[in-house]
Amino acid sequence: DWLTSIQDEETPFFLYYASDLPHTPLYEARDKYADKCVSAVESSLGGVCEYMLAVDELLASLICHISDMGEDVLENTLFVFASDNGGATTSTNVPYAGAKYYMTRGGYSAPAAIFGSLVPEELRGTTYDDLFHVTDWIPTRMHAATRGTWKGPMSGHVIDGVDQWGAVLEADG
Repeated sequence: DWLTSIQDEETPFFLYYASDLPHTPLYEARDKYADKCVSAVESSLGGVCEYMLAVDELLASLICHISDMGEDVLENTLFVFASDNGGATTSTNVPYAGAKYYMTRGGYSAPAAIFGSLVPEELRGTTYDDLFHVTDWIPTRMHAATRGTWKGPMSGHVIDGVDQWGAVLEADG
């Protein structure tokens, strides 16, 4: 088990997991998930509900494994969940109009969430509604991971993206 091999609580680690489960093209989902997606809205999404349930199960398993590594490890873990773009053109991005490739909010808005001990109690459960581009994730996560000491790639290359950590922490919900 690869996760238990990094159980040294003194050594920080970085884990990036990119699932393509809810991405097109969608394949046939397992019946155990399909049986839970029975409403008209869920059925009209063409398998997205089933794949999101599978992602939920994978993430729950991952969080349980990290929790088993020790309270300190879980306490010092920042979880970031983010989509890469708006909803697929074959489904819906409710409540927004449009989908991927459209210049409406449904084409460029994407859900994201962060949680962990680095997020102050008073900000947990709030919403950040300002602009945030996908390229902002790298400098923002690096700021959080290094407690503000990261100054850019060691190669010296300039990257796109803006550190949004301070702005996110100043969100007023």
